[in-house]
Amino acid sequence: MTGQVELLTGRERECLRLVDRHFSSKQIARELGMSKTSVDTYCDRARAKLGVGDRYHAARLLADHERAAQAARDPVLTTSGQDAVRTDAAAGPWSDLASSGGETHEALERTGRQDGRPENEQAAANRAAVNRAIHLRREIEAFETRWPTPSPRGASMPGFCWTQLERQLTDLAASPTQADMVKPLISATRKLAAFKPPEMVMREILCITWVLLDENFHPGEADAQMA
Repeated sequence: MTGQVELLTGRERECLRLVDRHFSSKQIARELGMSKTSVDTYCDRARAKLGVGDRYHAARLLADHERAAQAARDPVLTTSGQDAVRTDAAAGPWSDLASSGGETHEALERTGRQDGRPENEQAAANRAAVNRAIHLRREIEAFETRWPTPSPRGASMPGFCWTQLERQLTDLAASPTQADMVKPLISATRKLAAFKPPEMVMREILCITWVLLDENFHPGEADAQMA
């Protein structure tokens, strides 16, 4: 798969990175300064090069490849006990990963031995986990820089639960295929929601809603044309 990812052009990678952030074709076009047709073309080419059925799968493959490459170039956990996680920010759900590198490394190694996994395999898993946390933190910092929290805050929105959101999106979806996409998309969003600013979660939900309600979104048609 590494060889296939290397075939992607710069523009194809840029589009897939935004797909991984749940941007629609129109949003990607606006972000990158190109037409929606060009975005769809780049995504289709990338999908074909990677041999997968849709742009979301392609985006995940690229994200996994880039995280692995980053970990290989700049391992977060080192034998010196230092790590690259910033510790000057307010504590959050991932603050244990932002503590001293030595303590984090030792704790993760103990967990690995308790799991009965080989130490080298566990060390690789530990590095991948911490790198995912760093990647998430950087995404949040970039979002908060662009969209700082309003002050004073406005009135709160009415509360709702994830089950209600899922069933309403399923009912509103433009097609049965899009309705089938609701559960995995909401599940993925829900898993990281506790780590993100509320407005960032809201934006992701709006992007998902855009895709689900788009009557021109037909993932199967691109596959048929490429066959």
